[in-house]
Amino acid sequence: KTEFPGCRAGFKNKEVSPLQGSYFENGVGYECFTPDVLNLGISPAVLIENVSKRFKSLGGTVAEGSPLRGVAISESIGAAIDMGETEEPITTRLVLDCMGNASPISRQQRYGRKPDGVCAVVGSCAGGFNKE
Repeated sequence: KTEFPGCRAGFKNKEVSPLQGSYFENGVGYECFTPDVLNLGISPAVLIENVSKRFKSLGGTVAEGSPLRGVAISESIGAAIDMGETEEPITTRLVLDCMGNASPISRQQRYGRKPDGVCAVVGSCAGGFNKE
């Protein structure tokens, strides 16, 4: 178990520079103190399990631990995921590649070449996808 002190966070409503004193005192925003915020969290394994259950309950497919050869994109069917010679391809309109820079999809995109560099990203956001 870890123990971290709280964090002070400030949120500006407008840009004022230079600024002396707090955002609230200057009328440009507000500040808050969040005790124990860094001690909160969820186990990644629990998060993945919960998201996977919800996704499957809505008819989604999770191909965890399955070989992936590549992805073919088509205007008529969306994406077809090549799962190897012994499995039928999975067709979908949205593919989320969460395997990082060494994933088969990343290799396919780079035509097998190694990347010039790697940017480590912790956490991701996606939006604008039609729910249907």
